[in-house]
Amino acid sequence: MTSFSARRQARRAVFKAIACAAIAIGLAPAAQAQERLDYAVLSLVGDQIGVVGYNPAIGSNLNRHSRRQVDLQDDSLDRAALIAVHEAVKRSEPDAELALLKSRNPAHFKFEDHDFDSLRQPGGLIEALKPLVQQTNAKRLVLVTKYRAEITLAVMDGGLHRPGKLYGPGFYLDRATPMLARNSGESSIGFVAPFAYLRVSVIDVPTMAMISTATATESMLVTVANKRDAVDPWDALDSAEKVRYLQEAIRVGVDSALERQKPVR
Repeated sequence: MTSFSARRQARRAVFKAIACAAIAIGLAPAAQAQERLDYAVLSLVGDQIGVVGYNPAIGSNLNRHSRRQVDLQDDSLDRAALIAVHEAVKRSEPDAELALLKSRNPAHFKFEDHDFDSLRQPGGLIEALKPLVQQTNAKRLVLVTKYRAEITLAVMDGGLHRPGKLYGPGFYLDRATPMLARNSGESSIGFVAPFAYLRVSVIDVPTMAMISTATATESMLVTVANKRDAVDPWDALDSAEKVRYLQEAIRVGVDSALERQKPVR
């Protein structure tokens, strides 16, 4: 698990600097809104993770998956998204001033409200955020939300495509597919793929109009070959490693979506 160590250490200073800047939406003191900010940043992806299991022996080709949503007790995934946006903005605009926001409203996290059309419709999520975001006095809002798309996983050459859809952050668990490690030639059965299906949108705060948006469908491959004493692919990562992999998938997804922003007409 050393692949993330250097990156995590480099981010500790960033996290310490921004942790105190993260304010709870609706609870920001008026004094914090006096200075004109360049960006407010809000992530609404970290309330739950999905665990999607592949069951090849049951159902039709259109329904071979089980799914359960797991409530999270902390905001570590949303913080990962905030840090990713902060770092990306600072790379391109070193002098930009950002306010990193935190929502405590469960209604903001409802997946059905994160659909592209639902986001922008009258009474939709963006409109609901208006009185809360505008108090920051920021020029732009960078909003990270959940995205729903076909199952496409970066677990083999050309990717793995299966009927069904994924959304938000989570794990795709396959206990049946034979796998072969490219480097070592070691074979194993099954894999777990941490994923992050996200949308990143830039919104004009005074009008709350969406300026640009892009999506990302990031995933990673982990097999029992990664941990010699593991038999079940789910056990190839311990609890802390699972969180780190999801945070990394979110970071990569946010970076990708910010780089590929397309104007909204």
